[in-house]
Amino acid sequence: AEEVDEPAPDSGLAAQRLLELASLPEADRRLLRDHYGEDVDLAEIARRDGQPEGTVRWRHKQILERLRAAWRRAERDGLCLVLFW
Repeated sequence: AEEVDEPAPDSGLAAQRLLELASLPEADRRLLRDHYGEDVDLAEIARRDGQPEGTVRWRHKQILERLRAAWRRAERDGLCLVLFW
């Protein structure tokens, strides 16, 4: 079977997608880093930050929705994204 080379994704588009992820506000990146990287539950993050737990849960949901949308766009465009803390 003959292999067919697919065109490389547009590097400008890849950079744009990475910037979308990097453009998360520091507070949002910290919430994700603490929750997923440090295994801190959302209730503890809320107590630590002096915010209602519902607010932190809502922020978490909104952040994930933005990231999912960025990943869907990247996948549609044939790109692979990596999230760095």
